[in-house]
Amino acid sequence: MSTTEFELEGRAFTVESLGLDESFAGLEIFGRVAGPAIAAALLSDESSKPNLGGLIQAALLNASQIPKLLRMFAKGARFDRSRDGKMVLLEPFLDEVFGSRIELVIPFLAPCVRAEFGAFLAGDGLASLLMQAGFASPTAPTD
Repeated sequence: MSTTEFELEGRAFTVESLGLDESFAGLEIFGRVAGPAIAAALLSDESSKPNLGGLIQAALLNASQIPKLLRMFAKGARFDRSRDGKMVLLEPFLDEVFGSRIELVIPFLAPCVRAEFGAFLAGDGLASLLMQAGFASPTAPTD
């Protein structure tokens, strides 16, 4: 299993990749939250900016899914709780780290999601496979 390392608010975090079943379950949850915006970005031309409004709307409408994704990644995460270099399991301290601080959840999840699903969603992953199979167009349809 691979490990993702990053820092958040001066604390080091390490997160192990998910197992096979959890990875697909996590991808499904991520798809509910970000799927509409990702689909719009895949169907837009390369010169347009990502649909930030669509991503925010999807995240807000599916906000109840975000803690599920957080808990999935927290199971295999450690963090420097005391900022002394000693890494401890994150899961028992989720409320301490994220309680009343939901603005930290997305910065925590971003590197986790990028490491876990990035290759599948970009490059030679899902989008490329769908375009090769004729299911998607690299540019937006014109009317």
